[in-house]
Amino acid sequence: MHHATIDEGTARCGAGEPHPAGAMALCHDGTYSESTTPSGTCSHHNGVEVWYY
Repeated sequence: MHHATIDEGTARCGAGEPHPAGAMALCHDGTYSESTTPSGTCSHHNGVEVWYY
């Protein structure tokens, strides 16, 4: 699955960008998620802004 298709195309791939250890995604509200699957990631934080994998 290509990350651009997740969250209706609003999330971008940030693989290689600096981020906290263990963070897999940056949520739209500024929090980080360590979820390893796209399903439900940042669901209570306004969706995913950036994927780090």
